[in-house]
Amino acid sequence: MTHHIRQYRLHLDLNGTEAEGLALQNQLATFCYDRLLPALERVLDECVPPDVHLSLDQLIIEAGTLALDRLEGDGPAAVARAVESALREQLAQLKATPQPSEQGQLKPTTQTVDEAFFYFLNTGRLPWAFRLPEGHSLEQVVHQAWSEAAGPAAIPRRVEEPLRRALTSAVVRQRLIRQFSAAFRESLLAALWPQTARLLATITATLRGPGHAAAAPVPEIAIANFERQLWEQVLADVASGGATTASTLVGETWRRLPAAARQQTALASLLEWHWPGSTPAPASAQPASQVPEAAPGAQPGVHRAEPPQAVAAEPLPAHGAAAAESAAEAPEGYYLDNAGLVLLHPFLPRFFEGLGLAQDEQLVAPERALSLLHFLATGQLIAPEYALTLPKLLCAVPLAQPVTADVGLTMAETDEAEALLQAVVQHWTALRSTSPDALRGTFLARPGKLSLRPDGDWLLQVEPMSYDILLDQLPWGISMIQLPWMAQLLRVEWS
Repeated sequence: MTHHIRQYRLHLDLNGTEAEGLALQNQLATFCYDRLLPALERVLDECVPPDVHLSLDQLIIEAGTLALDRLEGDGPAAVARAVESALREQLAQLKATPQPSEQGQLKPTTQTVDEAFFYFLNTGRLPWAFRLPEGHSLEQVVHQAWSEAAGPAAIPRRVEEPLRRALTSAVVRQRLIRQFSAAFRESLLAALWPQTARLLATITATLRGPGHAAAAPVPEIAIANFERQLWEQVLADVASGGATTASTLVGETWRRLPAAARQQTALASLLEWHWPGSTPAPASAQPASQVPEAAPGAQPGVHRAEPPQAVAAEPLPAHGAAAAESAAEAPEGYYLDNAGLVLLHPFLPRFFEGLGLAQDEQLVAPERALSLLHFLATGQLIAPEYALTLPKLLCAVPLAQPVTADVGLTMAETDEAEALLQAVVQHWTALRSTSPDALRGTFLARPGKLSLRPDGDWLLQVEPMSYDILLDQLPWGISMIQLPWMAQLLRVEWS
């Protein structure tokens, strides 16, 4: 079982000399990591049932008095006994009073998963104490929990009203569309709002089916953009509780498309053929050859993700948009698993420029840049938003902005990313023959904490590990980072 402690404090009173006190202080970090935390892990495994989630605001214990020379030998056991006693007492109180209290809360795992799902929809992040099983996405974990509760093809009714309320937010609707698969969204809609699901399926099938004989072919990107806006409109209708028809839904979707998208005469003709009156304003002609590409610099036929959602050119966040993140929005910091990405900062401007993702010291395709940073850290093509807090900061994307998980990274892009990691190894001679995956595992995929300083700068604290001794031979600095498009300075503590 996995347990998470947000912060622990170890207070010792020493009856000894100042020199002994300094020596003890120097030993405590190693003592905590190597001896104390494993002992706490065993106690928590024994005390907390596997099918519940125990949340405690604090647990204060007194471990007694020990001889200094017996601290390492007897200290972990003494702390473990005190924690076990206090923990069992807290559990008994929480079981007797199921309602949340100031001391903590005991709840089933399914409730924890529901809370993580809605927290993610609202923020783009996961609760700090919620960890996904290795190799599992949030969508997989949510689907598994809901299947166990309501059957493999069902969605628990308990999520209907909370989801309807959440969908009143445009941000939540965009995040559900951009971060979850079409299959997940379709199953959600079919279980909770079946009439709307049938309406959407009919419209989508018509769009993808044969058009009328005189119609010009509709570019795939135009269909994909319309379908995304269609989902946005469907979810908005679900939130409002209003009934609709296919013609009304198609017409409202058309009106909400960006002006450039409404210049697609082939799409307008197709919609008018099937739903007369849905595109009242005639669109000026635009040859299909002028449709913007989904990926700047992408080569046909080399998409590797399944299947990428074609998107029009991404809107560029205002320079310094990340500065809008206030101390009130990040009071206790964000916990990361890819803090080591900061090691790559000297290579990123030229890397993004070479791929056509940056020009004139600005990112022109920030979503692709985010996915590439995730690929650099993990080797994965799909970039879930809850793993993009640090990449968003490095790309000057507001932390609350929904982004697309699957942008369809190309072979050319991933090859360049692997070449970047090889270049890092070549310049950092201490790594010798380290492979890109070894670099990821030892340095890039590193836990850390990101917080906002009172002066407005960001602070990244990286969890130290034994092989960090190689950082002494790193040929570039990492203590202060500010890429050309970043308005805020990122300070790094890694020692």
